[in-house]
Amino acid sequence: MRHFYMVTNEKKDPDYQITGQIQEMFQKRGASCKVGKDVTGLTGDTECILVLGGDGTLLRAAGDTFGKNIPLLGVNLGNLGFMAEVETGNIEQAVDALMRDEYQIEERMMLDGSLLLGADDSGQQTQTIQAHALNDVVVTRQGPLRIVSYDVYVNGRYLTRYEADGVIIATPTGSTGYSMSAGGPIVEPVAQLLLMTPICPHSLSPRTIILSPEDTIEIRIGAGGKQDRIEAGVNFDGNAAYGLKAKDSILVKRSGHKTRFLRIHQSGFLENLHRKMNK
Repeated sequence: MRHFYMVTNEKKDPDYQITGQIQEMFQKRGASCKVGKDVTGLTGDTECILVLGGDGTLLRAAGDTFGKNIPLLGVNLGNLGFMAEVETGNIEQAVDALMRDEYQIEERMMLDGSLLLGADDSGQQTQTIQAHALNDVVVTRQGPLRIVSYDVYVNGRYLTRYEADGVIIATPTGSTGYSMSAGGPIVEPVAQLLLMTPICPHSLSPRTIILSPEDTIEIRIGAGGKQDRIEAGVNFDGNAAYGLKAKDSILVKRSGHKTRFLRIHQSGFLENLHRKMNK
């Protein structure tokens, strides 16, 4: 690789000190490395995008490069940084590895979401919105502090109803994000499956449900009582957000696109997990 692009998080590197150091490392080795706050400056010869920040910065970069198939390499300037490959202490070793083409490309599954909004009296939705996510699709209540009903269908068949603050549908990559905070399991990121976890369910036995990557999940917002105005929202990777109301639906399934990550270390996921959990 000889052509790189770097997306930096200004809050994590406000004076661009680390960003400048990395850019200089590449230039001294005869490589080109452009810098931007986002991916709008990408050129056709870009072979790798370095993302400086935390997991949130990586998620934004993955969304902004959806369908481009350019591999991402995360440099952790945050806290846990489960998705980042490189820590600040070994940046130069990572640059040398890239210049020697010593890396592997790891593909991660993504999610496609379809929002079916504005149901009329016949139950037919009048608007459809498409979105996608690498980590998760999160449906949550909004407005007054009340529990909302979420009716869950899998492949068109009714599965269950959650009385809860919300529902998380996560990929294996997203298993270390909000899903983990809500009590969901940690999953090998290259696995192929869907995780569905309720948020603060009104239940004595909340459980994450693990589904096949071939399944399509539908979540319908419950109607509520006659005097209730149900307000909810859906969020894709913490970025794209849309308002929902009673009878609206969200369809989620595995995307035909994948996010590509560069791996330059020999250590596997479990070793990395051990290191992160024992910081």
